[in-house]
Amino acid sequence: MTRRRPSPASMQMFGMVEYMGSVKGRSHRPAGEATVLLQGRVPPVVRDLARTAADEAGISIASYLEALVRTDAEHRYVRPAQYYSQEELLNHSA
Repeated sequence: MTRRRPSPASMQMFGMVEYMGSVKGRSHRPAGEATVLLQGRVPPVVRDLARTAADEAGISIASYLEALVRTDAEHRYVRPAQYYSQEELLNHSA
């Protein structure tokens, strides 16, 4: 798969600042910016969806997840637990 440089629109959408990344065409964080580990288990298909979306945006999975969480925090796309169950999420991803 050929890596593409992120478009200006995707950079704006994800709030990215242009830095040279370690993978050609990807941006990376400024030196010294604090980060913490965020982990969770998902089905392989969901990981593949995240990887594909990140590749299409020209960003790392970490940057994609950060943008996803920030966007959800702002727009509240994920509904409270009363609207879905873990089993429904697992069945939807299959």
